[in-house]
Amino acid sequence: IVLCDRFKYATAAFQQEQGIAVEEIKKAHEEMLHPDLTVILKIPAEKALERLSKRERGNEVKFEKLEFQKKLEKHFDGMKEIFPSDEIEFIDATKTEDEVVQQVIELIKKRKLLEKVLNQI
Repeated sequence: IVLCDRFKYATAAFQQEQGIAVEEIKKAHEEMLHPDLTVILKIPAEKALERLSKRERGNEVKFEKLEFQKKLEKHFDGMKEIFPSDEIEFIDATKTEDEVVQQVIELIKKRKLLEKVLNQI
């Protein structure tokens, strides 16, 4: 099992914001592996920035602008259309951390992903 953040979907969102055409982005990602499940945590930009303001800051300060986050949010909303063969699910990340984790666990159970992994061993 591999869990990661900022996979090709974050790259695609940032590339769209840089003005790269969607078709060009799709072509650049054609050969990438397709995860069994991609979970995109949906949270309004305002709420995300509020949460970010409560943690230690690093290099991400330049990305913590409301207008920029709203644009990225829109790009993430379109990921199913850009990558229709990928298994993408959206989860409401405005909930508590425990509730978000539970939603992810339910998706994993629903898709029987653990059984799939165990059957490959």
